[in-house]
Amino acid sequence: VYSVAFSFDSKMIASGSMWDTVKIWDSTTGKRIRTLSSNRVGQILSVAFSNDSKRLISGTRYYFNDTWDLRTGKCLNSFGSSGGQLCVAISPDSRLVASGLTNNTIKIWTTTDTGNKCLRTLQGHDRSVQSVAFSHDCRFIASGSYDATIKIWEVETGDCLQTLEGHSQGVSSVVFSHDSKMLASGGADKTVNIWGVLTGSFQTLQGHRDGVTSVAFSDDARMLASGSSDSTIRLWDVTNGNCLQVLEGHCDGVLSVAFSHDSTRLASGSSDGTLKIWDISILLTMLSPSGVNSPTAPLRSF
Repeated sequence: VYSVAFSFDSKMIASGSMWDTVKIWDSTTGKRIRTLSSNRVGQILSVAFSNDSKRLISGTRYYFNDTWDLRTGKCLNSFGSSGGQLCVAISPDSRLVASGLTNNTIKIWTTTDTGNKCLRTLQGHDRSVQSVAFSHDCRFIASGSYDATIKIWEVETGDCLQTLEGHSQGVSSVVFSHDSKMLASGGADKTVNIWGVLTGSFQTLQGHRDGVTSVAFSDDARMLASGSSDSTIRLWDVTNGNCLQVLEGHCDGVLSVAFSHDSTRLASGSSDGTLKIWDISILLTMLSPSGVNSPTAPLRSF
């Protein structure tokens, strides 16, 4: 399972797999609601819900994004580019889509039910773009690259405002906090960095035994989750950088993590072919420097 995402009402989870399909699940019961398939070749590397939870955009490794109507299961439109695609993000207001490409660029698209248009192409990275994320005010895009840098771009102008350097190997995942004041990044160097967006200063979190593949903030930005090729998920206290808990249950690398919007659950997708949902609500009352808490077992695995 390459990618996971909660809908904005947290009632659904989307998962993208290596078998060219997107599955929509009931996040409470674990029942599969729908399977979306466009018969394209290529793994589903990214999935993202619109803010009204009525549409979903999926991105494949090879060129194409598909926009889906979740009420009918029909593909509304497809769009893509000449560079192989590695990641996709939808803006919080659902008006724009950003895609990161193997040709070192980022493309910004408008998105509607009837079609999509490429607004601009952002250039500046020296190697492929592994992750893109919008700030929650939709003003900025962060991009993480295999060149070990993160760039902050202004959406309206396409200008690169800042280049962040702190990883020694490729950056696999980037995400903004809800207030857009912080940025988290995970890298192949086994570390997680938490950045001050305005200052460029950062704190490094260490503990994973292999590359960090995915990072996610809780909605209130008090907690950060990181998934790793070491098959574990770590939950971090953002205030002090302490590891709150290590979640173990996957038998292969974790490829994607995502919080529900009430921050009480965490979804994780893995190379072992499973999607797990973890109940982390108790940790919200235990954010402290006391270290790792008692083990948390997944609520559901499917």
